[in-house]
Amino acid sequence: MLSELDINNFTAFEQAKFKFSPGLNVIIGANGTGKSHILKLAYSVAKTSFNQNDPHRQSKAVWQKAIADDLIKIFRPENLGRLARRQQGITKAQIIVKFEKPKEANFSFSFSTKSSTDVQMGNDVPSKFAPATPIFIPTKELLSLFPGLRALYNSRELSIDETYPDLCERLEHPLLRGPRLESIRNIIEPLEEMAGGEIKNEHGKFYLYQKDGGRLEIDLVAEGLRKLSTLAFLLKNGSLTDTTALFWDEPESNLNPLLIKKLAKMLMLLSAKKFQIIIATHSLFLLKELHILSKESEAYKVRYFGLSSNETFTTEVSSSDDLETLPNIPSLDAELEQTDRFSDALNQEDVDNN
Repeated sequence: MLSELDINNFTAFEQAKFKFSPGLNVIIGANGTGKSHILKLAYSVAKTSFNQNDPHRQSKAVWQKAIADDLIKIFRPENLGRLARRQQGITKAQIIVKFEKPKEANFSFSFSTKSSTDVQMGNDVPSKFAPATPIFIPTKELLSLFPGLRALYNSRELSIDETYPDLCERLEHPLLRGPRLESIRNIIEPLEEMAGGEIKNEHGKFYLYQKDGGRLEIDLVAEGLRKLSTLAFLLKNGSLTDTTALFWDEPESNLNPLLIKKLAKMLMLLSAKKFQIIIATHSLFLLKELHILSKESEAYKVRYFGLSSNETFTTEVSSSDDLETLPNIPSLDAELEQTDRFSDALNQEDVDNN
């Protein structure tokens, strides 16, 4: 599991440290503060480590090329130097990556604003690697785009980042059966109930099989429900396990409050089963629900990371295991302020009607 990212001069971050918990981690912040950047950076370095688990890929030069390639394919900058924080003169970005287990997988690297496609590793080549494939679920659902997308990405220039074909690869895996599937049935079934049925991959195209026996092409299913179905399918085919880190950008998008409430419970159940989950969200409703659940059971724990931009447009990071003690986050304050205004408007309406 990924345990820490120590960042200097990367995109909006001058200096920041993210110490991830082995369970549920939630990144909060306004647009432009770097939520998705942290999610993608964490996914990228975890992917690089896992993919280097090969005796022929242990030279420093190969590692450096792999790090740079993954960053470019996932962030899609014009050149690697665009990911270094912009300021006067040449800026050097430095990243330290640490894993909970194995410690020997830790590594660091740097690059500057003048870098094109190269990074420099700051220590010896790791002797061990991340134990399992990380999974990234992007904001845009993928099931409707799945047919042929990975093959098309490999043969054509497409304006999408590599998180999409990576997820396609995981969705191609056949389903589990036997004890492994039964051990997570209590999580899969509620997800399928929320989605309205069971998702099946038939000859490279996804369908939703409804409880009443009907079958819907996945394109006819609401987008938010497709995302829930994606999570259920990744569990059913063994791609998502308790040794895998799940990165999910805005899981609440296109879900109504009732489904967000159920999603929060699913995230908590997974984290209680030792799944590492790192999400980025704008949703105050989701945050409140996670906070409520964490107070109802000691098994449900959440680590929050609050991102806010200062007067120099540099993102500052705070963290807490309790939402109530997290320093003020402007994006959340705006929603809370609107709630107060809405309550005042309703009260005034009652006065006017009387």
